[in-house]
Amino acid sequence: MKKFLLSQNTSFPFTNFGLQHILILILTILCFIIIYVNQSKLQMLNYKQDKKIRFTIIIVLLLNMFIYRVSYMYYGVYDIKLHLSLYLCHITNYLFVILLLINYKTFYKIIYGLSWISCFVSILYPSLSEGIDSFIFYTFFISHNLLLVFTTLMMVINNLKFSLCDCFKSIICAIMIIVFTYVVNYDFGTRFNTPNSILYNFDNLYVVNIYLKYLLLFLIGLIGLLAGYIINKIYSCRRKNEKSI
Repeated sequence: MKKFLLSQNTSFPFTNFGLQHILILILTILCFIIIYVNQSKLQMLNYKQDKKIRFTIIIVLLLNMFIYRVSYMYYGVYDIKLHLSLYLCHITNYLFVILLLINYKTFYKIIYGLSWISCFVSILYPSLSEGIDSFIFYTFFISHNLLLVFTTLMMVINNLKFSLCDCFKSIICAIMIIVFTYVVNYDFGTRFNTPNSILYNFDNLYVVNIYLKYLLLFLIGLIGLLAGYIINKIYSCRRKNEKSI
């Protein structure tokens, strides 16, 4: 159990665009297809059904965060400077949990945008070396891939449209969070900013200059936001077609 929770000596190392990576990408796409196919049913849920879904998501996300951190504390290896990891993806997870509790629908759009900005690049180029025999593998999958699925699900359930104005608001919020984490990182010597391992992945693309890496990271985040915008448009078009029939 210790080996599994602390991700020690994995027997199935994770490689970008290897079998494990491709499988979780396929699984993520299948989740989006399931949401698309069941869109009409999801929008007809009553309050109690909606509440059950929200609290199920909350339990999944909180358990994921709790087990990851408590296991490191239990085995005496937790270092707040290393394992608190307030990356943009993780902060989006925290904000999403709070939003699900208060269920303020207007902010679902911003969290939806933040999830695509932050998680898209991590899903394409995961900062992950551990495979299916390590808990960190499942933590990564839940806090990135499933986060995208969950935020998309809530947008569909609440019948929300993601506009270009919402895209702009999401970018502003992402910049504010990144600036905040860099200030904290500078003042306290922590590593709350973007994992360096993601930037190292760009070496394979022959991008060496650190500023070009951050520019590429920013551009991929924008592409992720565009992908989220297009997916929401696809869902919205289907709703229009169903109403016109």
